[in-house]
Amino acid sequence: MAMIVHETHWTKTTQYADVVLSAPTYLEKEDLVIPWSHNFVQYSARAIAPINDSRCEWWVMREFAKRLGLTENWLYENPWRAIELAHENAFEEGCFEELRLGKMLRLKMKPKDCYPTSSGKIEFYSTRAEKMGLKPLPTQVSLYVGEEQFVLLTSATPKYTHTQFQEVYGPIPPVVTINPQDAEKLNFQAGDEVMLANERGHVQMNVVVSNTVPEGVVWCPRLSEGLAGEPQNGLMSSVPQSIGSGPRFNSTKVTIQILTE
Repeated sequence: MAMIVHETHWTKTTQYADVVLSAPTYLEKEDLVIPWSHNFVQYSARAIAPINDSRCEWWVMREFAKRLGLTENWLYENPWRAIELAHENAFEEGCFEELRLGKMLRLKMKPKDCYPTSSGKIEFYSTRAEKMGLKPLPTQVSLYVGEEQFVLLTSATPKYTHTQFQEVYGPIPPVVTINPQDAEKLNFQAGDEVMLANERGHVQMNVVVSNTVPEGVVWCPRLSEGLAGEPQNGLMSSVPQSIGSGPRFNSTKVTIQILTE
């Protein structure tokens, strides 16, 4: 079994790949911009032709299909024809041809007084769960944190998308931010090398002292590596959360030990 990665940038994932296929950036391919927070949609023309031999996602998957001997017609359908069919009767005014010519269109929206709830209204608690005899609101489960433990939180930083753009901005900083009160208790100074550890592994980081985190909590940039190249995710549980099946990035507990004096 081989690991094949289709990417625009060198990332941590590409380092594990057996084969890396070059993908075009958003400037090198046609695309359709589908919004998250409004209903305007717009065609995005490519600014330049691909600089190297990069290929779009649909081209790569079609070539895989050919080599695997797959013959279903939908695998070889024109991608823009497929998108046009998917957006049939989806716009308030205008048509797909106008969209391709550069006109900004608006997607149709459901009536503002129509909600996919059992009551048909905005619900601040689940009436369906209540009827089933369940609690209508999520229950906050207390996280036991030992006397010498901290809750480790991670989040994205402005310069990086996951592990992308490190070739532009340099490595994601191997730092851990700690509250001044906790730093004083542990006799930590800014720049100290410390080890974050739990039953799953350990990561070495440099200390940053800041009031941006509360006492009992430490923070690291998402997907950063330790000073010795240890993956931060080695501290995280692989068991998903009960609600939503998301990763347990908000319930990781670690101890911190100084490595330098």
